[in-house]
Amino acid sequence: MRKVPSVPEALNENLNGAIFCEEEAVPVVCGIRAIWVTQANRRKHIATQLLDALRKSFCMGFVLEHSQLAFSQPTSAGKALASNYIGGGYFLVYKTNNLKGPDSI
Repeated sequence: MRKVPSVPEALNENLNGAIFCEEEAVPVVCGIRAIWVTQANRRKHIATQLLDALRKSFCMGFVLEHSQLAFSQPTSAGKALASNYIGGGYFLVYKTNNLKGPDSI
């Protein structure tokens, strides 16, 4: 997993949505591959409600903290969602090409 700094929108536009990651791996409980909402229903907090439902139902009797979530490499819209949902600053990103199967050396 990697921490991704939240970059202000003006800077983000100048970098064409580039995301800079640190190399430090950290443990995470749940990885989120994708959150998708139809364009007509965006900006209505539906993605936030989906993430809240995930945190509350991931393990019976427990609620995951925001910091226990990691997102796949996000689009610029996904980056905005992750930054806002986590509360700004940093959020965790996982890279699938770093995952090794059981037969890996």
